[in-house]
Amino acid sequence: MADSTTPDKAPTFAPVYTDGPVPLPGDEPEIAIVAGVDGRPVVVPTITPGAVIAFPAGDARPPKEIYVRRRTTEGEDLGETLTLPVRPPIDKADSNVGFEIPQLPHGIYDIWYAGGRPSKSPPPLVEPPDPTASQWLTIQIKPQLRPVDAVVSGRPGTTVEVAVGVAGGKPTDPTEVTLSGFTSTIRLAPGQSKRVPVGADGLARFKVKIGSDGDVYLAATSETFAPVAIRVVGGPEYPIRDHRLQPGDLLLCQGSGFVSTSIQRLEREQLGPPTSQAVPGCSATRERPWYSHVAVYLDHGETAEMLDSGLLLHSLEQTQKQCTTLDVYRREGITEDEQQRIVASVRAYGYRPYAYGQIAKMAQLATVTGTTSDWKVWIAGFIGGAGLNILAKLKAWFKGEPFVPLYTGPVKGRAAMICSELAAWSYHDADVEFEVAPWWPIMESEGMLGTLNEQMDYTTPNMIARSLDATFQFQSWPAVPPQVVVCSDQIRLGEGLEFDTGSAVIREADEDLLAQLVAVLAADPGIKDISVEGHTDSVGSDEDNIRLSQARAEAVRLWMVEHGVAASRLSSVGHGEAQPLVANDTRANRHRNRRVEFRRAP
Repeated sequence: MADSTTPDKAPTFAPVYTDGPVPLPGDEPEIAIVAGVDGRPVVVPTITPGAVIAFPAGDARPPKEIYVRRRTTEGEDLGETLTLPVRPPIDKADSNVGFEIPQLPHGIYDIWYAGGRPSKSPPPLVEPPDPTASQWLTIQIKPQLRPVDAVVSGRPGTTVEVAVGVAGGKPTDPTEVTLSGFTSTIRLAPGQSKRVPVGADGLARFKVKIGSDGDVYLAATSETFAPVAIRVVGGPEYPIRDHRLQPGDLLLCQGSGFVSTSIQRLEREQLGPPTSQAVPGCSATRERPWYSHVAVYLDHGETAEMLDSGLLLHSLEQTQKQCTTLDVYRREGITEDEQQRIVASVRAYGYRPYAYGQIAKMAQLATVTGTTSDWKVWIAGFIGGAGLNILAKLKAWFKGEPFVPLYTGPVKGRAAMICSELAAWSYHDADVEFEVAPWWPIMESEGMLGTLNEQMDYTTPNMIARSLDATFQFQSWPAVPPQVVVCSDQIRLGEGLEFDTGSAVIREADEDLLAQLVAVLAADPGIKDISVEGHTDSVGSDEDNIRLSQARAEAVRLWMVEHGVAASRLSSVGHGEAQPLVANDTRANRHRNRRVEFRRAP
């Protein structure tokens, strides 16, 4: 996305809710900063309609309803007060109640806790509309376009439909959506206008013609809604390879909505460019996107993820719908028992609300590290957070009152979570080693990672993707065939062949890998003299390891011959533990060393 921080146009705002990034046109989102007590600026979170705002149900005086009123950043009242019902706990184990953000125009809104006083609410920033109400928080509501499908695909020569709605339901006012970004291969169908009104069903529908193979991002924009990208892929249709998924797999997603400019900019500065993984033994690399979201695969097509509406368990298809790319990462050497423990830990959480405070804290951190040139935003980020809390603490001490932060910060522990925090806690609570690292260096220097709760709070999907304990497996969405890379001295599969302990039987789930390799060899008869080579870890005797590695290599060779590769092109050999890729000092490394390779004669 374009950098809007220029000398003549420094941003007044930047967002604190992330769902991207993808290439999008137009103005960058902004960080919302409002006038707090005595006019001091306060950083507030940006939230889309349809999100659920939750708070503890254990308050001594729980609310009966919620008041919402729009205002300027300086506190001027801009309209009537809305009354919203309180959402009760989903079950007895749920410790949170809340309310759903309605479809409201873009703006700053004060929210009052009616009929009671929350135990952890800041003092009112402006006068409440009712003497029995107290202000609970201030938010920026940012309506956003949302596609029905983040990826639309079709064969060359076909016409496909791109449908775009809005987050949180139908827009209250007439709305037009514009679709742009077309190329010579993917373009509007004849007679289709690039600007379409949202219909009675809440969707703007476009017909798009796929002329030939292509892969582009189209941008849907509207005057009153944040833009969204839709990926359109033209080419052969491949089956979704969900048979390769295993319980506990981490699903890293590149989202399709607007992105936090400040968070994205700071994370790229702190972590470097998006993930680029070298293919061992080759000069080729696997280029992976910049991730904005992570989900946990459970089993039988079910996933768990933290969305703005809270923790949801739903289908893999529903997870795919929101992603322009969905990649699978896995803990090296994970056992079936560990996988089931991870699934059990996720299911035990029940409903949990989204932790907007943690996202807001990271956005605030981005403002104080100089990622924007606007000095007012820089000062607001500091005063609105740490500085204002210090003043509030001193005031509470002098008055003998309990200290309540003016800044609604992170919810420590598992009471509320962000998506990457869910993934990290699920592994931790299952007693499965998984180091989330590297963190942003600025987090460490600011002393934000002193406790386990804080370390969990400030994880991001890109930190998880870069963990030494996580390995990229394959792209789940859009569906693509298994990767086969032909190098000068070897042929590399994008995914490893897996064998059960002590077994040389090829798993059914791995047969599509070998089938793709057979197809590559059939297309290039010049590739000859291929040695199928088996390797083991150091567990067991040398003789047993030689025997097992040879049996596995021979099983692969025979499978390939049975499926059309001339026997004269193949040979097999077992090396046992003699040629490890890495030291056999951890379970993950031993897993890396158990492999089958395909070497080419020089």
